[in-house]
Amino acid sequence: MPAHHRHAPSPRRTAAIALVGLLCAAGAACSQPTPEPGGAPPPAITKVRYSEPSSADVIPMLFPATGVESRRTQGLTGLLALAQDVRTKACTTPTGGAPADDPPAMFVRRMALPDLAYVRAHGFTSPPVPTLAASPRCADATEERITSLGKMIAPLQARWWKVVESVNDEPTVQRAYTKLKGCFAGHGLAADDEDAFFGVVDSRLSARGSDPRAAEREDRRLGALYARCMAPVEAVREGLRQQRRKAFLKSHSAEVGRLQNTLPERLDQVEDSFDVHYSAPTP
Repeated sequence: MPAHHRHAPSPRRTAAIALVGLLCAAGAACSQPTPEPGGAPPPAITKVRYSEPSSADVIPMLFPATGVESRRTQGLTGLLALAQDVRTKACTTPTGGAPADDPPAMFVRRMALPDLAYVRAHGFTSPPVPTLAASPRCADATEERITSLGKMIAPLQARWWKVVESVNDEPTVQRAYTKLKGCFAGHGLAADDEDAFFGVVDSRLSARGSDPRAAEREDRRLGALYARCMAPVEAVREGLRQQRRKAFLKSHSAEVGRLQNTLPERLDQVEDSFDVHYSAPTP
């Protein structure tokens, strides 16, 4: 991961927003939840959108340029994590026994591409992926369909995340970041930059760890504040990402074309094999 300037997001803040991407899609680790600020339990998801991804969805799904588009990316990661979770339980649970009490598959987000509308409504916790799954026999739950799909999409998608991260180096983005301190202070919160803000989030939610409802209220309050102050930063970054995506798609046109032609069918196969359904979070 490239080094960040003073006002850019720090890799240390993985406790605030999950940073898991499609690189983990081929492994079981993706079905584990990422720690949330202060250890607060994730709330039940309020709304998702179920759909059947088409070739038109591949671009925003794999190469999102906005927080809203990243919901499709979360849906893809969540589908593969859910399929892996279903397979693991089918192949490890003794006949007639209770399934292992493992954490559920989670929607995961990248701090470098925040969905401010969702954060404003729900705070920073990532919700579990809703499951409508049956319980397939282990022989029917072919893991190869998960791992091969992850390997197919990971290399090019990883290159795109590097492009997303590189936007933070632009002078216009850095200037926008310098205004965060004043915005936070204007709302009664002492934080010099984004990293310090998430330190406050961790501290306040940890202090409310014994009262989940109080932690959830504070999480949402801080999420609304963050969305308000980060909006000018994201306005600059979204324009830059969209410009760079055009160049990225052009320079990788052959690989992108293959993914558009094959990914929807491969996702259908995963859904059919594991009796899971693609869904994406919405505010």
